[in-house]
Amino acid sequence: MNNFGELNRLDRTLNRVAANPREWNQRTWWCGTAGCFAAHALLEAGYTTHQLAVLKDRYNPDEREFDENMVPLHAKKWLKLNDDEAGVLFQGDNTFEMLEWIVSDIKAGTLQDWEYYAEKADINYDA
Repeated sequence: MNNFGELNRLDRTLNRVAANPREWNQRTWWCGTAGCFAAHALLEAGYTTHQLAVLKDRYNPDEREFDENMVPLHAKKWLKLNDDEAGVLFQGDNTFEMLEWIVSDIKAGTLQDWEYYAEKADINYDA
């Protein structure tokens, strides 16, 4: 990623999360009161909370089931992320500090795998 506009979108979203910590929950796309980085990106893009709810719970009447959650897909497109960047940035166990590192590394073109950031943040799931 090297387009200034998209880099600014990452920063705008990170700043939105920082300014609204009670409205951020990395483990949920959007529950009506809190959402992850992807949901905040779409709010920054101008989506309404109603639109997020529709994207999250899109029902397919032909299949009589819910389709894939579309929030991360729309956020990935708006932020102009590749699959690896979106996979690491939208990971449900990211702390805010990890988001800061990941955004910085995406902007620098030095993104690592998610385990790198988990280890740096001292997250240990083996214990």
